[in-house]
Parts: sequence; C-alpha cells; structure tokens
Amino acid sequence: MRFVVLPRTVALLALVGVWVPVVGCPADGLLPPCASDADCATGLRCNDVGNCQLIDPCEGVACEPGEQCEAGDCQPGGPCGGAVKLLPAVVLFVVDRSCSMNNDLGGSGITKWQAAATALTATVSALEGSLLFGLTLFPDVAPDRCAQSQVPVPIGTEGAGQIATLLAAATDVSHELFPDGPCVTNIDTAMSQADALLRSPELDANVVLVTDGRQAGCNELEGPADAERTIGELFDRGIETVVVGYDRAADADQLDTFARAGGRPNSDVDVDFYPATDPAALETTLLDLATAALDCRLRLPVEPPDPAQLYLFLDDVRTASFSYDAPARTVVLEGDACQLMQTNQLQRVEVVFGGCPAGP
Repeated sequence: MRFVVLPRTVALLALVGVWVPVVGCPADGLLPPCASDADCATGLRCNDVGNCQLIDPCEGVACEPGEQCEAGDCQPGGPCGGAVKLLPAVVLFVVDRSCSMNNDLGGSGITKWQAAATALTATVSALEGSLLFGLTLFPDVAPDRCAQSQVPVPIGTEGAGQIATLLAAATDVSHELFPDGPCVTNIDTAMSQADALLRSPELDANVVLVTDGRQAGCNELEGPADAERTIGELFDRGIETVVVGYDRAADADQLDTFARAGGRPNSDVDVDFYPATDPAALETTLLDLATAALDCRLRLPVEPPDPAQLYLFLDDVRTASFSYDAPARTVVLEGDACQLMQTNQLQRVEVVFGGCPAGP
C-alpha cells in the first residue's frame, strides 16, 4: 500500500466527498472517476473504464514510414532500429614509432619517422575542419613496453593542430616520443587501443595504420592473429582500417592480412596494403586515404532487416538522395546529400530500418 500526504485543504475536501483532481502518474491510483472528458482536469481525458488519465500526445498522430511519434511530433525512428552517425567523420592514425623508424626511406636521406611526421602534418593541415583527427603511437613509453596506455592526441576538433605540433617536436631526438625505444613493434595492443577509442557506435570512424614492419618483440606468436581479429571486429562495427607499409621490406604477408581484414585493401598493385616507397609517395598516400573518409559512404554496423525499406535523415530531415550497396552493407549518399556531407554542413546522419518482423 502506498500512502500520499495531502495538503490540509485537499484532505478536508476529500473527507466531505469532493474529488480533487491530482495531476500525477495514473499508476498512483489517485485520479478521479469520470463520465466524460469534461469531468477531468486539463491534460487528462476520460478513459473507457471511467477514470481520468493523462492524454497521450501521440494519440491520433500518423507518421510517415521511418518515423515515430515522440511528444506529439514525428521524429526519425521506429521499432526496427537503425544507425546514427555523428559528423564530421573521424580519422584515427595508429603510427609506428619503433626504432626501425629511424632508418632511411627509399634512399631519400630522410628517415621513415621524419617522412611520417611531414606526411601526417600535411594531411591533417589540408583536411582540418572537414574531419576530426586523433593520433596514437606504438610503442608508447609506458613502463610495460608491450602495452598501450597513452593517447598522444585524443580525437577532437583540435586534433589536427595538436598532431602537427606534437610531430614537429617529436622529430627532435630529445623528445620522449622520438623513436629510440622501446625497440618493439606491438601492433596487436596498438589496434586494441584503437578499438577502445572508437567504441561509440555513433562515430563515423576510420583507422589508418602506418607501420614499417611486422609484430616484433611482443607476443610474436599470437600478436598477429590478435591484431587481425581486432581489425576484423572494427570492420564488423562499420569501421574500416587501411594499412600503409613503408616499403616492400616490411612483412608483406602480415600487412596484407591486416589490410584484407580492415575492409579496404589496395586494388592498384599486387599487395593489399598501401606501399609507400619514398617520402612523396607516403604523403600522397596518407592524404588520399584520409580524404576517402569524405566519400559519402556510411557502412552500417548490422544488416538491415529489409534493404528495400531504408529511410535516411540528415539532421532529422528526410531525404531520398541515397542508394544502398548491399554487399558492402553501406549507405551511399548522393547528389545534394553527399555535397552537404563533404562540405561539413551536417552534424547527424540517421538511417532508420523498416521491414522487421511484426511482434506477437
């Protein structure tokens, strides 16, 4: 039994048989009986069993497919679920800083680390404002040389500038992130760290893995399989990983495996990763791969129940300017919709599923 303390005036009126409308939850059992709506207070209606109840603001509201009523208004959504992506899109760079990064790149007289710093800075500077950037480096300088605990540049609106500033400093041999130790290549834990950073299902995220070699010095037997599994799990959630290898001296088989698991292998050459044989090629490759995050393609985290019943909303406004690539499980924005995305004029893209089996 639930007791409710009423003000003295209300209690006295109740004792003499006068009903006092109480605007509260119908479950409280305190709402009065009625013969018609006129017997009920404002905001209440007389139901079929003769009690006043709260008026449902969605009563009688008919919404279009892909929408549902919320507080009296039709909003994107429905019983079948869907996917929401927040924009701008995210590019997370996962970059090797093992000791071999001090080696010359392609006989250029420039080290792989210097080339990476230059190429990454050029990329984020060119796309600042269009994408959100983050950066993690492996191995980091934590006490456990095979673990990853630091995130040098968290994903955010200031990421581009922070990456440029950090890398300019980290090319100096005195900087703590200069690649002079630990001398290991822990791709497995680096990708696990990336996975943890990209857990929000609303991120339109992409990973660019940049490395000059194979898993080494840490978990060498199981590490490659662990990294491949993590990359595959990211892809299953709609997050692609592209793999950049500095030259063909890197372990091509291992990098190819990672590239295939990531969902966007290189189709131009005889390897699945993206080879960068000199500083200029590295800069071009990174810029092209990051720019691809603006390609108006949104990979869904799950298969829709009926691909013929998909509804797309841009900042809650319905549009038909899209198609669906079923084999890739990807919604492709077209025309004006794509232009809005590429010019950074959208904050939210929502795909609503229709066609799910009716409930019992």
